[in-house]
Amino acid sequence: VRYRYYISQALLRGDPKQAGSRPRVSADDIEPPIVNAVRQRLHPDGTKQAAASGTWDQETRRLVRETVTRLVVQRDTVEITFRREADLASAEPDGAPAAAPVLTLPLPAGHGRARREIIIPGPKSEKRHVDEALILALARARSWLRGLTQGDYADTAEIGQRYQLNEAHVRRLLRFAFLAPDIVETIVEGRQRRSLTVKLLLRGIPLAWDNQRRIFGGP
Repeated sequence: VRYRYYISQALLRGDPKQAGSRPRVSADDIEPPIVNAVRQRLHPDGTKQAAASGTWDQETRRLVRETVTRLVVQRDTVEITFRREADLASAEPDGAPAAAPVLTLPLPAGHGRARREIIIPGPKSEKRHVDEALILALARARSWLRGLTQGDYADTAEIGQRYQLNEAHVRRLLRFAFLAPDIVETIVEGRQRRSLTVKLLLRGIPLAWDNQRRIFGGP
């Protein structure tokens, strides 16, 4: 079972103060109302409803890509900004181009931040422990590594200055981006050992994946 979320870019950049009131939103909460709203606005006579989150067909994906330019998530609402040409009714009477149409939808209340256990049904139920701090550290490491390879950062010193972190800490955290894919998968799914924490990984990560699995545990 996989649970998908949209996470604030400010949070990924290590700036939680700028992440707003909803730093993380479940895809199951936000995707169906947005897709239904897009369909209803562009095809008000249609009867087709959005499917469950994560099962959009190609036509739905194309519709959203070609008509929506911006989504702003707030505590209780989401603002959908459409392209001007996607809404013919938005033209002004004098023929002047109108502002891009914006639609505001309500969102379900946010969930609490308490730690959760995921229990998989079956004869051998498996408890899962999702370590949000560890997942966030992995996301930051990958984001920084991508920024270095694409030239967004000159070096780790620039990353440290931008996020007000010690450069040595940035270098240690970057090693998280080189974890074996199966170890990353166990962390994201909450199946890692309880001893596998950010603090443990900051002590050092072997380069060889086999050594990583031996020390940190594999799937």
